[in-house]
Amino acid sequence: MFRVASRVVGPAVLVAALVLTLAVPNAAATWTPTSMVAPQAPCEISLSRITGAARDKAGFFTPPANPHEPGRIFLDTVAGGEILANPDEQSILLEVQLGPAGLDPAAFAVQWEVRDPDDPADHVDVDPNDGGTPTGGTARGGDNVDTLPEETTDGRHFFRQANHAISNRASPGSDGTSDATVIGQAQTAIDANRRSSVRFHYGDEAGDNYIIKAICLRIATGAEEASDETGILTVWRKRFFVLNAMSKPADDQQLIAVGTAGADANAQCVGPGANGFADTFLRSDDKYADNNGSAVRVGANLNSNTPANDGGPSYLPLLQTALVLRSLKASYASTTPNRACYLDPVLTSLSLRTTYLGVMAAANGVNANTQEHTYSRTATRYHGGGAANNTHPNNTYHVLGIRTYGATGSLYGNSTVDPHSYVDLLAHYQDFEQGGTTVSEMGQTTVHELGHSILREPDDIHGPHSPAPFTACCGSVAAGQGTQWCPRHVRQIRNNVTRSWADHDANVANPSESARDSD
Repeated sequence: MFRVASRVVGPAVLVAALVLTLAVPNAAATWTPTSMVAPQAPCEISLSRITGAARDKAGFFTPPANPHEPGRIFLDTVAGGEILANPDEQSILLEVQLGPAGLDPAAFAVQWEVRDPDDPADHVDVDPNDGGTPTGGTARGGDNVDTLPEETTDGRHFFRQANHAISNRASPGSDGTSDATVIGQAQTAIDANRRSSVRFHYGDEAGDNYIIKAICLRIATGAEEASDETGILTVWRKRFFVLNAMSKPADDQQLIAVGTAGADANAQCVGPGANGFADTFLRSDDKYADNNGSAVRVGANLNSNTPANDGGPSYLPLLQTALVLRSLKASYASTTPNRACYLDPVLTSLSLRTTYLGVMAAANGVNANTQEHTYSRTATRYHGGGAANNTHPNNTYHVLGIRTYGATGSLYGNSTVDPHSYVDLLAHYQDFEQGGTTVSEMGQTTVHELGHSILREPDDIHGPHSPAPFTACCGSVAAGQGTQWCPRHVRQIRNNVTRSWADHDANVANPSESARDSD
């Protein structure tokens, strides 16, 4: 019923208030006009976790400190680096937390959107849509090589269901013109704890990059009430490199004391031991006496500078394992945009010192009976304890430092026996002084020879190159760029690194390799 209440407040002042009282059994309630109800607080949303991304730094595979930092997303591998059972199934999990505490989950949905930011490179061979000639063009996004993810059992969509129902998926793909274009989207439900999640499925090409935005969407009106987004997420590959080094005997003999002059430029200052070969690394301007390095002779100053058995117990490229890894990172994980291959090397050693062999006979083709092939299968323990017929581990390449191929100064390395690469140490020491350019040159040879196995050469890595002064071999001092790759071959390495040795072994007729640029 309606009830009027009045009271006197001061002289002759009548104050009346109209109150609506509802008759409710055993209770009383007061009605307040709708216009006086306080509006609901706006929606809040924040990225709480990204599972599967790694820090934006080579060699660091832990998640970013927070989900807004730039991160790396890896191709066809789980966190430990193993190959997924099926290609093109790579994805990461994104989760958001919504608020405030009284939020009605049924009234909202999370809208997920992905954009394609500009590749940081500007060379026409790496990022052609910038319009550089060859560099200095206008930065444009929408330039991912894979405009859409490759086909999977769930179709070519960027977003896939995780722990919450998904709907309204659309994936128009990169348009080649702008980083503002939404290239994929979906909506997910919100649970009673005000959480929502989605899986992001990305393309195959190293260097492709994405920014993912999560929007709190009011279902009734379509209003976007709040949003949060990731940093730039860039596709990388993780590859394993096994390092071996041939054992280096210590039986050489000092023939001329260090600091003492020889009779002439042909005087031998270090002679071989029982194996008939000198296994001593050179000092100063001393030289090997012949192509096989059977002895060490004095150089132009006629003085003996090399102590017998100098150089440690093995033919290890770059003298230290850490230097090998540093050289690999400088080339394949370069932070220079036009040199960035987006391949993260992990270096391991199965058996650092392998069987000594004075002269290795280089293989010139795929012939399992050559000395180099036999040594690869049996002496390196790379095929499961030396068994000749064991297969290569997935995602793994091998580099081996050897004494020499017997043509010192003419063959610095070889990579015919994929995925094995060899570095001839005597060839380097013959041409360069230890402590001079020897170490950096060995690093470049290591990078170059591994490149033959990694790239699988749809186009010869010896040339042509871009830009000048690349006129010889990528990844070598002759190319003028140290251990880095020219932009032309950077693009090929990004697009054509195979995912397993089954692919390598059948790379000519492998359906997955012929159907798309890369696994």
